[in-house]
Amino acid sequence: MANQKPHISLIDLMTEARQELSGNWGIAIGFTVIYYLVSMGFGIVPFGFLIFSGPLLLGIVTFYLNLTRKGSHDIGDLFKGFDNFGNALLAYIIYFFAILFGLLLLIVPGAILAIGWSQTFYIMHDDPNINSVDALKKSWAMMDGYKADYFILALIFSLFSFLTVFTLFIGMLWLIPLMQTTYAKFYDKIKYANFPEDDKGEEDDYASHLVDF
Repeated sequence: MANQKPHISLIDLMTEARQELSGNWGIAIGFTVIYYLVSMGFGIVPFGFLIFSGPLLLGIVTFYLNLTRKGSHDIGDLFKGFDNFGNALLAYIIYFFAILFGLLLLIVPGAILAIGWSQTFYIMHDDPNINSVDALKKSWAMMDGYKADYFILALIFSLFSFLTVFTLFIGMLWLIPLMQTTYAKFYDKIKYANFPEDDKGEEDDYASHLVDF
């Protein structure tokens, strides 16, 4: 029992994310709109979704990690992932086809892979020199003991996404920044839990949030 990792309070995590977005809603919503416009543009290119999704995902986590860590964040962060294009592309290709194969077999294996590898691009942001395979492996190791927390968090956001139908999906402009900010904070929590020596001194005390949902 001594080695069992405590759960993260998901309610506290989402509350902190809302606090981080206070005063940043405008740029976060603008970032979301530009991301989807850029994605639509790349979608016109043959295999564009497969080629450009990895670098764009790396750009997304760059923006939200900068926001949650009180760093300098701007719309240009979306394109920072192209600085590590090769690794981001390979990581996404492995991620996409492995999860697709898992989903074709059964839903559960694909979902487990998606959750286990969910921290890959955050890891690549913090360590630009890590290769894609090692980033996937490190994500899997970091998520040990936290897959259930992440699964519940994903279910909560899935429910919220469904509810935005009553706003003609306009509510997604606020939900997506909340979701991405929460996921960024989730990464920092489990990173500190796994590698406390790498802590960069986030303002909030991780130990104060180690309670059950």
